[in-house]
Parts: sequence; structure tokens; C-alpha cells
Amino acid sequence: MSESYKVKGNIVFIGEFQHISDKFQKREFVLEVPDTNPQYTELISLEFIKEKCSLLDNYQIGMEVEAEFNLKGRKWDGPKGTKYFNTLQAWRISNVGSQGAPPAAYQQPVQNQLPAPSFNQGSIDESDNVPF
Repeated sequence: MSESYKVKGNIVFIGEFQHISDKFQKREFVLEVPDTNPQYTELISLEFIKEKCSLLDNYQIGMEVEAEFNLKGRKWDGPKGTKYFNTLQAWRISNVGSQGAPPAAYQQPVQNQLPAPSFNQGSIDESDNVPF
């Protein structure tokens, strides 16, 4: 029996369905998780497999969620030697934010809030020379 883990964060990426075979599909998503230093965040990649992939259909970028997952690992013997891979295989996701509204940092900016500048050739201020 494998141990289960939980992680909370904001969704920053939701991938498309990846059809590996007729009976197997997976779908990746990435959570931005605050680190102990608020200046830096961790980007944690998780994946759903098989019928669990559709759980992401109810979520969008910016939502704060909690994902429950199992830590999986496997060995691969390739032409350049042996490699080991780890996967965070999610099996449950739930919304922890306020009614699913994306945080302000993820909302789309409103276009054309500032009026377009007007240029009057007769009133150019030479003291404001910018080299670009």
C-alpha cells in the first residue's frame, strides 16, 4: 500500500489529454506552491491517469486547489544506461479558494484603460530625452 500526500497551490498549467494507448491516458497539471520564502515559489507537476483525467475539466488556471497524490517511481533501462523516474500521480483534486475565482494575479488585464497619448509637435520637451 502506498502512502498518500497532499499539496495546496494555484493552478498555473493544465495540459491536454495524452493518449498513450487505447487503454491508457494521462493529463498533467502544475501547481504553484509558496515556499518558506514568499519571494520564491515551487512549481509542482502532477498528473492524473486513466478515468481521473477528466477531473481537471472543472478547473481553470488561477484556481487555488488541494491535490492528493501518490509518489510513484520506476526504472528504465535505455541505450545510454539506467534512469530512474518519479511521478506525482494525483487521484483527487478539490477547490480551496473562494468559489473558484482566480486570484487577482491571474486575472486577465483590462485593455485600453488609459487614454491614447496625443502628440503635439509644437510642445516637445527636450529635457525628457530618452534614448529609445
